[in-house]
Amino acid sequence: MARSAGIARSDPEMDMTESDGPADTTAAEEFDVVVIGSGAPGMAAAIVAHDAGLRPLIVESERWFGGSSAVSAGAVWIPNNQHARAAGIADSAEAAMTYLRGEGGNRVPEAILRAFVDTGPDAIAFLEAKTAARFYVRPNMPDYHPERPGGMATGRTLDTYNFDGRQLGDRFDDLRPPLRHFMILGGMMAGRPEVYHLLHMTRSLRSATYSAGLFLRFFRDRLTHRRGTRLTIGNALVASLAKTLKDRAIPLRLSCPAERLVVDGGRVTGVVVRRDGTSVTIAARRGVIIATGGAPHSTALADRLAPHRKARGHHSAVPEGSRGDGLALATAVGGRLVDGNIDNLFWTPMSLVPEADGTTHVYPHIALDRSKPGFIAVDGTARRFTRESTSYHDFVRGMLGLDGGRGATDPVWLVCDHRALRRYGIGPVPPFPGPYRARIASGYLKRGATVAALARELGLDPATLEDTIRRYNGPAAAGEDPEFGKGSGRYDRALGDPEHGPNPCNAPLATPPFYAVRLHAGDLGSSMGLATDERARVLDRVGAPIPGLYAVGNDMNAIGGGNYPGAGSTLGPGLTFAYIAARDLAGIAARNLASR
Repeated sequence: MARSAGIARSDPEMDMTESDGPADTTAAEEFDVVVIGSGAPGMAAAIVAHDAGLRPLIVESERWFGGSSAVSAGAVWIPNNQHARAAGIADSAEAAMTYLRGEGGNRVPEAILRAFVDTGPDAIAFLEAKTAARFYVRPNMPDYHPERPGGMATGRTLDTYNFDGRQLGDRFDDLRPPLRHFMILGGMMAGRPEVYHLLHMTRSLRSATYSAGLFLRFFRDRLTHRRGTRLTIGNALVASLAKTLKDRAIPLRLSCPAERLVVDGGRVTGVVVRRDGTSVTIAARRGVIIATGGAPHSTALADRLAPHRKARGHHSAVPEGSRGDGLALATAVGGRLVDGNIDNLFWTPMSLVPEADGTTHVYPHIALDRSKPGFIAVDGTARRFTRESTSYHDFVRGMLGLDGGRGATDPVWLVCDHRALRRYGIGPVPPFPGPYRARIASGYLKRGATVAALARELGLDPATLEDTIRRYNGPAAAGEDPEFGKGSGRYDRALGDPEHGPNPCNAPLATPPFYAVRLHAGDLGSSMGLATDERARVLDRVGAPIPGLYAVGNDMNAIGGGNYPGAGSTLGPGLTFAYIAARDLAGIAARNLASR
């Protein structure tokens, strides 16, 4: 008789136990594959399974579908992809393998790296052939460590084309909205092309015309929808996959959390879910795929994920539903979490933004301000501590002293002058002609008529902050930063201002008044996940696959071993191993499904 392994949500690494509920697990329904989680990897897995002739079901614990994918920047990191080749960008599987070995320090099994590198382009080809998703190479986007052997100056990061949310019909209202900072005017999404034109609309007729079209579309949308239907970045990716679910009539059940896995003869054969207040058993003839988005909000793993949390706080941009439930489900039936990653979270610096309605939301400082000319970061000693233009992951490593540096003494401040503020904005504060005084009134944006006045506002030593800015300003006028090398690498310069010279990342802080925003350590998701093999099968404590159980996305331990290889290196592997897992459940080899 089948039995169900109960989970205690306070302990994501408990041994297999008998159910703490009724032992009878007679299935109310049967499917071939049950996918737990409705982010892009979970949706992709269901679509691949359906295309292979299987009958899948997706269950989602939250009221929305889309998970952390829906609030992400939507980048997909796929080395040696077909779009790069079509653009004449020379990459190779071996170069990608070399780069990934260096990123993870050989922490990730070679077979997993090989499966990702060899199969990633096939996964993208399948999605473009069989779903509404379409991708393109993000121009001039380097890997995060492009100078490392095997690194690339561009070509590996794909973006999703914008998507018309009206194609989802009534299901549009169930799509998780993006983070507030990805929208303007209370509901109009703005991806990278939109941001470029909005920033240039007062300087370019082309950008002004483009921006006017965005506003007109948004105002028309608001006549019939709660927000704009012109979707970008992660919302566009999730919506394009949701459109395919709708077209194929693949069931997606919201507010339907998985409580435990059903095990029969050592094999996972189903899931017990909570639906309308009742525990219901759903049989999975082929198996279960866990795709719940990792564990950044797990209370049980909090100290392992962010050891600094108690001392200096920590904030996540990921939806609250990513509590580690998938990890707990798997470890309850014998799966194990991976130890030994470089880091256990994908770091990013955050600011906390108070709003007029009394709420506070997080703003991830990914790319729009730190790398630009006229910005530096200082800590509680009023000194700089790391290279501001490094990747968001590496910037927080610098804050926490994980990069071999001295680390930063709290509080940490991102500082700029008036010229930089009005040209680039800072956090959610828009550039000219956008307003900024309300952010000063709320306390979010600090201001001082002089550097010394700003220092007093921040509780810093005025003489030290003046000295820090003076030491930066001299070399910055010539585009240099001998102290920390801001703007010294390909990645740095790619995120700077291409219209500013001689270095797109450096300019003196010289035009008063001066401004600052406080930064905190935060994350974009967890990199510590379940141990799997190259087929995404969850491994038990002795390294053997648990029959019928797979993990993808951030529930699978990251392919960078806790490092961050490039923009999209969560969704790229997530989609790839979703493709691999679903095909494995269907008994199909790991290659060339897109050409069948």
